Amino acid sequence: MTLLHGEDDDHADERHRQERKRDRVRRPGLLGIHGGRLLILAGQIYRSGLMQFLWTRFYEIGIPMDGLKIGEQLSWLSKAAKVK
Repeated sequence: MTLLHGEDDDHADERHRQERKRDRVRRPGLLGIHGGRLLILAGQIYRSGLMQFLWTRFYEIGIPMDGLKIGEQLSWLSKAAKVK
């Protein structure tokens, strides 16, 4: 990891985490997908560094649990798992 001029360790660590997330998304499979819809179940912190990249690949992105607290997310997932 390379520190940018004036960058402290906390910001460097966060930048490094965001780069790793983007690298995982860029693996074969997702790179070839364009123009479809994407449903994101990840939390805001995890997806924050990915959204700009994802908007270049998908025309519609759904984030159904956006704004829900952790207990509400668990409830939402439990209800969604029961839907057939």
